[in-house]
Amino acid sequence: MSSKLKGSRLEAEVDRCRSECNWKRMAEVLNWVRSKNSGMEQFADLLEGELILETFIENQSEYLTPNKENYDHLRKADGLLQESLTENAGSNVIVMDTRLLLAKLYYFSANYCEAIANVEKSKLDQAGTPFETLRSLKLVAEAYAVKGFSLEHLSAKEDRRQDKNKIQILYCFEKSAELAICYVTELEKSLNAASRTPAPVSTTGANADKIGDLLETTLERVPLLTLRKNVYDKRWDAQGVEWYRKIMTSLGDKSVGERLQQRLSRQLAEVLIRGMLESDYEKSSLNNSLSVSKKSQSLGFYTGSHKGYFSPVSRLEEILLLLLISEVLSTRDVILSRSDDLQSSRRESIQDATMVHNLLTMLIAFPLARLICIV
Repeated sequence: MSSKLKGSRLEAEVDRCRSECNWKRMAEVLNWVRSKNSGMEQFADLLEGELILETFIENQSEYLTPNKENYDHLRKADGLLQESLTENAGSNVIVMDTRLLLAKLYYFSANYCEAIANVEKSKLDQAGTPFETLRSLKLVAEAYAVKGFSLEHLSAKEDRRQDKNKIQILYCFEKSAELAICYVTELEKSLNAASRTPAPVSTTGANADKIGDLLETTLERVPLLTLRKNVYDKRWDAQGVEWYRKIMTSLGDKSVGERLQQRLSRQLAEVLIRGMLESDYEKSSLNNSLSVSKKSQSLGFYTGSHKGYFSPVSRLEEILLLLLISEVLSTRDVILSRSDDLQSSRRESIQDATMVHNLLTMLIAFPLARLICIV
């Protein structure tokens, strides 16, 4: 273990571990935080509660769903976070982080009412201060996601449809998605900076380049919900298509979230194939897309009188481009090893590639079938 840190150096190391989601390193640093005259004693309960919660989520990530039984594993974290609230009532920063972590803890414990209550007690919508760390940005993005998913679970138990709840749920997911996009952008910058100037003490955590299951699910959920927002008027809403494009143009040039990019590309292709007429597509075409226009303007390395990149001009071209992007990302990540511990990941990666190839086959087969019938 490296030499003991304290004061500003310890604070910087704690921020680095939290931002990188390097919980293994945080377990070591926590001992220094709890030591006498560390200068961070007031953060000890918060950090230990966070460590227990995030380690549990990390270890269960492939199978984790909200379940009351999860609370048995998180009881100690709950106690530590409650203690943090009591001892640091005057610190807005500690109270907000603690409330957001409690909301996350209660969500995964299937205590949706308490999850929502803690998000509201954190006074997120009233917070006017900028995010000082990546961790703070991620916690707030996850908190809106937690509130949205919790409201969905509670609404599912009600017999009547409540439009007010649907609007609130969509607001939470949209807010979470906006913050998640900002988080991915800042995370990419942080990872690039770390690769150029490696930290002398901390090494990048295994999860540093991961968005996290909550935010990934939110980024997939927002376009789907927006597509169905006006379900009483029409089948698909153009704003849902625009959300797909917004997320993908934000992720497209980043190493973070490539698996999400692969899934979203395939999903939008499916929407354009099955759920949108050519006349509806013209209203939401790439020429009218604010996200695509904004992205193309930022591509300053393209020069000359002609575009040096491919921009689809029809629904078919956009579908083909999306499926080819999805195919490249899915086939590159196919796991060929037959090791037992990789069996689940191998099955999932092959399934992703197969779904894309099936859609490509279907897309190419339809024009050929029509041509054969005409002949």
